[in-house]
Amino acid sequence: MDVFLCRQEAMQEFFFMTHCMQVIKTAKIRDLYNEKGMTPTFHSVVVP
Repeated sequence: MDVFLCRQEAMQEFFFMTHCMQVIKTAKIRDLYNEKGMTPTFHSVVVP
């Protein structure tokens, strides 16, 4: 049971990390678009 809990926490952390990386990437791309005066289609992405 303990092993399962540890594994579950690790998975949640992994998903959290990958999600954050995705958000950061999207934000960088959006900034690039903004610099060029273009509006990306994913401008609805909210960066905390």
